Amino acid sequence: MQAAIAFAYEQRLVEAERLADVAVKLAWRRHSHVAVDAEILSTVLRLDTSNDLANYRAVTAYIGSQNADLKSHLSVTLTFLDRIWLSNRPPELRELKATGILLEQLTRFRQSDWALVLALVKDQAPPNLRRYIDQWVGGHFLGRHKLPEAERQASGVSHGQRCRTGSATQAQTAFLIDPHKGEERSETW
Repeated sequence: MQAAIAFAYEQRLVEAERLADVAVKLAWRRHSHVAVDAEILSTVLRLDTSNDLANYRAVTAYIGSQNADLKSHLSVTLTFLDRIWLSNRPPELRELKATGILLEQLTRFRQSDWALVLALVKDQAPPNLRRYIDQWVGGHFLGRHKLPEAERQASGVSHGQRCRTGSATQAQTAFLIDPHKGEERSETW
């Protein structure tokens, strides 16, 4: 069903809101595969009026699954976070909350390398997001001492290979992930 709506969206037959609505409904039904990209995340966040961002949280459950392709998930995460943190205005409270939720989802199965994952995000993030991540790590009692070492590792990794290449193809790659089974496959639209 989501593939058909995605095709209709590409053909400009349906709006982004409809595509996001389908993703939310599939996520709430714990569908085995839900396509998630920065556009869907942005639209779901914009439309989610709940205090706890329940719909946004349901959709972001498809980011950071157990067997996630880290490069793909980082690409989607960074593209989405850029929309919030590179804005000409400070992030709103709900955007700060959405950022925290996304970081939780991205790292929830990464007990041994959570610091490296966050360091990779920080390496490509604007200064205000870097500060937010530092505060988020402290607020989640994750051990701030691990992050600087991971940042040194990430700096060496990411200078050779960026998670985001800026190519149109990569920006349009969606992730079909079952966060409950840990399976994943990717598709380019």
